[in-house]
Amino acid sequence: MKTRYLAVGVLVLAGCAPLRQSIPVADEAMAVRSGVPLVDLRTGCEVYLSQCGRCHELIPPASVKTEDWHLVMPGMCWNAGLTRADEALVTKYVLAAKSR
Repeated sequence: MKTRYLAVGVLVLAGCAPLRQSIPVADEAMAVRSGVPLVDLRTGCEVYLSQCGRCHELIPPASVKTEDWHLVMPGMCWNAGLTRADEALVTKYVLAAKSR
């Protein structure tokens, strides 16, 4: 029985791998392109990865229009209980990740 649950867990995690791989990592090139400090981008990315996927699948930043991110972000961050500071960092991250 234990092996069966382990196999199901591995399949679920394996199914998530391609999506997680499509989420860009904050790096120096992204910081230079966006003009946002790397520390802010990395923190925004960490919050995005840890919080946004709690309620729904992580959405690759490039798949959403910039104006739509600006419309959706405040409500999603409020629902997730994020601070305004974290909302600003996540917004910086998704917009910088979009432009890569």
